[in-house]
Amino acid sequence: MHYYAELDENNICKAVSDLSGKVDKPTIIPIDFYDVSLLGKQYNNGKWLEVEQPETVYEPTEQEIIQAEILLNQAKIMAKLNQLEV
Repeated sequence: MHYYAELDENNICKAVSDLSGKVDKPTIIPIDFYDVSLLGKQYNNGKWLEVEQPETVYEPTEQEIIQAEILLNQAKIMAKLNQLEV
């Protein structure tokens, strides 16, 4: 088994893989074992460096908001029905 770290355009590890064969590509770095702690680190002159990760804020789509509202309304209806059955 061959283990590799895949780098993005900024030399940041974006994936770790175990492959059956050897790979010779500048963006694929051989590593000793399946080391997921490398994810998000930058590869620079043979060393792995910690880098500040950009904060990402998730924005739900309009469809996801509508679905959440429907589920919330269904839960409210079920709660009222349960109160009536008691």
